[in-house]
Amino acid sequence: MKNQIVGYLGLILLALAAGCGQKEKETTQTVPIQPPEAYYADTLMPPSMSVYDIVKVGEVRTVKPETADDYLGSSAVDYRAYRFIGMSAAGYKVQGVPISVEIAQFPTPEEAYGFFARLQTFGTPLGIVGSESFESGNSFYSAAGDYVVTLSVEELTPQTSQARSRLALEINSRIEQKPKPMYFLLFPLAAKIGASNRYHTDGFLEGVSLEKVYTTSYAIENDTTLFFLMLDEGGLQYTKLSKYAAAEGEVVRMPEGFRFPDFSIALEHPEHGLIVAGLVRKKLVGIMGYNPRPFDTLAIGWIDGLQM
Repeated sequence: MKNQIVGYLGLILLALAAGCGQKEKETTQTVPIQPPEAYYADTLMPPSMSVYDIVKVGEVRTVKPETADDYLGSSAVDYRAYRFIGMSAAGYKVQGVPISVEIAQFPTPEEAYGFFARLQTFGTPLGIVGSESFESGNSFYSAAGDYVVTLSVEELTPQTSQARSRLALEINSRIEQKPKPMYFLLFPLAAKIGASNRYHTDGFLEGVSLEKVYTTSYAIENDTTLFFLMLDEGGLQYTKLSKYAAAEGEVVRMPEGFRFPDFSIALEHPEHGLIVAGLVRKKLVGIMGYNPRPFDTLAIGWIDGLQM
């Protein structure tokens, strides 16, 4: 009988161990696996098209984030800062003109536009291919949906420019069009510096590292300032800014005229001068490098307008 009891206990322990192992296995199997981002940039490269005298030369090369250093060099860091998914590169001849094409894909139009905008210099004339475009040297850049398209020629002449434009329009027609990030529409147009829209995924403002920030720059009477805006439904961004100001001992009196409906703060930043900021309709908005003269009317009017 004793041996039978010992045998039964052994069977029970084995069953329990097997059950635990099965539960552990099931638990492991039910952990969701994050799918990779779908990659479409390679499908946007046009085939050879006799009707437009477009000839694709060679194969399309695909560059992924993990191998981007080999192709992009030091600039790979800038691509990754905007959560770069991948790039397709190919060569073409359009009307006999050699053109190199790169189509970089990003997760959202915000990241695509953010990367595109950082390639610009203030005052660059902007075109309307995609949501926005511009030329710089021998290259043409456009932001279109989740993509940034770059077309480059060896030498810029009227002929090569025309051929480059033809190919740019063909590629643009293959991309699902989306408007540029809507929050830029909340900034005033008066005194705005051309091509100064920027989108910062993170690290905005030294010592604070605010995230997903939209900015635009302004100039009046040879003085410049920067307006910024970000979603802040829970007030986390404002809390980070307030803690930074309190730790640095740089909180100052709010300049006259500002009427923030909720929390607000003014601080002196060692690099950016006076910063005025506050919460307006679940957004943290502010002015960096604020000078009451000549920016009081523009800045105060902007804050008041956001409350309507």
